[in-house]
Amino acid sequence: MHPVRLLSTSIALSLLVEATNITGAANVGNLPGPKRLLNLGSAFLKASLISQLVIIFLLYLLSGVFHHRGTTTTKTLSSSSPKIKTKKPLFTLYTSTLLILARTVYRLAEHTSNPPASTFWDQDFDPAALSLATRSAWYFYVFEASLMLANMVLWNIWHPGRFLPEDKRVYLAQDGETEIRGPGWKDERFWNVFSCFDPLGVVDTSGTGGRPFWEDSGFAHLLLERGKNEGIEML
Repeated sequence: MHPVRLLSTSIALSLLVEATNITGAANVGNLPGPKRLLNLGSAFLKASLISQLVIIFLLYLLSGVFHHRGTTTTKTLSSSSPKIKTKKPLFTLYTSTLLILARTVYRLAEHTSNPPASTFWDQDFDPAALSLATRSAWYFYVFEASLMLANMVLWNIWHPGRFLPEDKRVYLAQDGETEIRGPGWKDERFWNVFSCFDPLGVVDTSGTGGRPFWEDSGFAHLLLERGKNEGIEML
């Protein structure tokens, strides 16, 4: 998977989630308003939270595959490996994502347990019909404020910028230690192919019809030979 495409795809997904969230909040917060818009805003908020859960699941799946290969194949993430510069950002990502996951589950439970937003301004609406998570402030303090405070403290102490290179074209070779400068964004395919059908380069990660540039650095061949000598299958 192309590293630059991974970054751009993550940004695009974040923008999509935030746009959905802002649209929903703008409609729900416009009280009193047309019932159709209130219900539409509530639906947008729920869609935003559900999409966040899906993205978090995919992120854990992707990082889990990366972690597994780094532990069993290249040994750069094994317990005996001294290369902490690769480990710390990964575990920071796991912890931060777990905090955001707990907060998202709380928000989704809060929204789904309340009556339709269009009924809030009815004359016979009973505030007791709102969920306890909405009426009690301590739910917000525990499952929202404290979790996000812990998340901000985590990123300020173990920010990945301390371990990542300033140049986004610099990446680690297969030995997990050597830094190599790549060509960055380079895709010679037709625009409709890399923008619509295969943005992550799953079919063609190189963008040129050949091998990906990070596999042509020479390290893959050396590690493959070492794996054969040690009886390890290098994938």
